[in-house]
Amino acid sequence: MSKLRKKIRELIEKEIEEMTATGDAAGFGTPNAFQGDDEDNKKKRRNTAASTTGFEIVKGIKEAGDPYYAWRNDESMSPRQKIGRAISEINKQLTEMNKVVRRSSRLKTEMGVSNSDLWKRTNESLLKIEQRMTGIAQQIRSMRG
Repeated sequence: MSKLRKKIRELIEKEIEEMTATGDAAGFGTPNAFQGDDEDNKKKRRNTAASTTGFEIVKGIKEAGDPYYAWRNDESMSPRQKIGRAISEINKQLTEMNKVVRRSSRLKTEMGVSNSDLWKRTNESLLKIEQRMTGIAQQIRSMRG
């Protein structure tokens, strides 16, 4: 169950990272929002970015330690082994997900809960999960060839 929670937490964090409430517009409360783009101001922003926001400027995905590149370049296993173990892990996680879905569905049926009784967000989440699972199924079909 902890693996399922971990996977769900990762998916939620990914969704949150992709969300924005401002439409990517620079806001008034943004540090250095009204400074120009000359070289002196760029240097100041670079030097103070970590101290004012707690984040550092990232040069690129590969340099930022993306887990994919570390996994891909790990020479302890062959690509064939990596894929095999990944598929095995996915199978275990799907088994856990299936248990949770089956349990929730059974409770919904036994207690006579209709879709209109569920929270709006729950129904939206169910739709998103279904769409994501469809996308995953398409990726699996393409891997199978």
